[in-house]
Amino acid sequence: VYALIQRIKAPEIFSLAAGGLTAVLGATVAGVLFDITQTAVCIVAALAAWLAGIAAYGAVHDVITGWYVSASGRILEAVTSTAGLVAGVTVGIHAMQPLVGNSMDYIETLEMDDSRWALSVLGAFAVSAGFALASGGRGWKLWALGLFGGLVQLGVL
Repeated sequence: VYALIQRIKAPEIFSLAAGGLTAVLGATVAGVLFDITQTAVCIVAALAAWLAGIAAYGAVHDVITGWYVSASGRILEAVTSTAGLVAGVTVGIHAMQPLVGNSMDYIETLEMDDSRWALSVLGAFAVSAGFALASGGRGWKLWALGLFGGLVQLGVL
């Protein structure tokens, strides 16, 4: 599938969709054959290298260093990559649902450990500020990104 997509020079979003589809099909087959209960974790593990995290980090780095046009392009790349992966996973889930029925949990609810909020928020602040520092951010940019990371973690919790 990937060779065909590259041969016809289709946009990369189609290869990402094919990757999402392949991840769902593989996780479903593994779940049926080996009685895997965490199918969603298998799908995410298969797609982890393709997720948009690197493009998002690059966009933040470009914003910190003043390269706004490059940052916009990276954000667009992150959005289209995510859209392709989501499309492929969605098609895969809908294609496999008639075969496996409701016995396969593709979406699992995760229980969050909410007993250590302060450490989690402090860690997010430190990681965000450290990334800002490594990207050349100084002064208010460093503190602003650190504060934003802590607030995002607080929102997640």
